[in-house]
Amino acid sequence: MFQRANRHYVKWFSIIEHELSLLFRLFSPLCAKCFSCTLSQAENQQRSKHQFWCCCLTDNQVHDHWKSLDAIQRLTDINWYQKLAANSMAIRKRRTLGNGPCPALGPSGCLIRKCRPATCSTLICEKMLFVLVKSRILTCRITGPLQIEDITDAPDILPELCGIKNRRLVTEQDVRRYISAVTQLRRRLVVVAEEKRTFLIEEALEAYLGKGGGKK
Repeated sequence: MFQRANRHYVKWFSIIEHELSLLFRLFSPLCAKCFSCTLSQAENQQRSKHQFWCCCLTDNQVHDHWKSLDAIQRLTDINWYQKLAANSMAIRKRRTLGNGPCPALGPSGCLIRKCRPATCSTLICEKMLFVLVKSRILTCRITGPLQIEDITDAPDILPELCGIKNRRLVTEQDVRRYISAVTQLRRRLVVVAEEKRTFLIEEALEAYLGKGGGKK
């Protein structure tokens, strides 16, 4: 059940979100190519790989978490959604699969710069998992997308910070643990040579959007 936005929690979430953005920046080439490939396959009615399509084109977390997202965004801009809609891509007027595309999708990525839906900020898709497993950072089987909390020891506190749930009080120690877990994962990926990361990204795209599933 949605809880009223807590400014203190929102501040903590913004700090965590920044650390997450540094991690996901390493996957930017993958996301850009996944987006382009998804558009191409959708336009050509090649839907056999649709379960691996770009999440921004097939999902709508803005809609799914509207109450909490709207409450948080209104803390700084009461007209945030009107501005978002005015600057979103024309593709949002088209249907793909699921309930996408996301209305926050802009020409250069997500238009929500701070306090995005938590599920967007923590999603590790199969292609990202492929890169992490092939880099020997993770040893899990790839059976579907996961969240950061599933592959690290980051505590499950984002629903509280975003006002989606009220199961417990979140402490500064919880926030530090979360940031530490994300930072450790990012540092392990950073030390993988850029050339290798690039190769693995191409391999992941071919495995999932080309062949329809990577090696488990």
